[in-house]
Amino acid sequence: MGKLNINTVSDLLGLPKDQSLHEFANIVIDGPDNKVFIDPVQILSNQDSFSKDAQATIKDFFTHVTNILIQYPLNEVKLKSLFKYSSENNSTRLGTSRLILNNYSQGNGCTPDMLYKLFTQDNVIKLAKKGVFTETPANVSLFVKGFDKDRMTDLISSLIFHLLVKFTDEQMKKGNKKVLQSPEPLEYMYWNHIEHSWEKDSYYPYLDFNKKPIVLLPKNILTGYYVYNAERYIRGHVLLAIQQNVLKEAKMKDPKAKKQKLDNLEKDLRDKLGLKSTAYKDMLIEYTLKQPNLDMLTDFKNQDKYSNMFSYTGRLTDQQLTTIIMKPYLSLSMTD
Repeated sequence: MGKLNINTVSDLLGLPKDQSLHEFANIVIDGPDNKVFIDPVQILSNQDSFSKDAQATIKDFFTHVTNILIQYPLNEVKLKSLFKYSSENNSTRLGTSRLILNNYSQGNGCTPDMLYKLFTQDNVIKLAKKGVFTETPANVSLFVKGFDKDRMTDLISSLIFHLLVKFTDEQMKKGNKKVLQSPEPLEYMYWNHIEHSWEKDSYYPYLDFNKKPIVLLPKNILTGYYVYNAERYIRGHVLLAIQQNVLKEAKMKDPKAKKQKLDNLEKDLRDKLGLKSTAYKDMLIEYTLKQPNLDMLTDFKNQDKYSNMFSYTGRLTDQQLTTIIMKPYLSLSMTD
């Protein structure tokens, strides 16, 4: 077995490894993708200047996507142009690639053609017309089939790459070591929410120990998995609301009536929606399309009383972030 090499951002900067001492995510920089993801819910809940700029950028982009989706006939050229610069940027080192010692990820990323196919699904267009994606950008990964946390991370990192470049520069200047920069500038595209379009810029990328470009990410925009997901919405929100309403009606007839089991209510709801699929995202889509408004969805977004059964909000502590990043290496070192 090859030598286990674990260099993190802090090693590059000559700083302690302790995650609590840093604003950036202290990811492994010379291995596969780190299994943490950019979470739009965290960005929307943060109040720092980086997150506010990111909020404006992401919201403006998906507003433009929605505006095109609701037009008839669909402007294919215009929609594809929005997705033109959405591909994965390996300099962030995030995602779900396989662990291969001392090798970099070569992820497939989020290609423009892939995004076009995902966003032109019939139900996605219906949801766009209902206003689902302008309610909050987080609804994109919640509703669009095939668009998961990995692809959302790729797209957001492209949209806000200018902010990541600036953040990286600020953090690199705090290090005890001078980090090598490329003598040649690299061009990149980012979403300009003022001009409502992709814009070109360039930067001199910082290089890791193997002279590969690296971009740092604020730790407070990352998560281990999306808690804002279809299963949580259905079981931790919709079914709980139905359960309470059914119990209220039952108690009017029998004061001793008890709550129905969620599994039984879930089966009843699937039958009512005419669903054969057991996927929660299918259930979520059909349920939402049949609702007269988006009130339930808004309540879920605001984490109302039906959602308090969940203790994990998606926000990572420093220890949780470190554990997720180091887990593949620690398990490997135990068997080495």
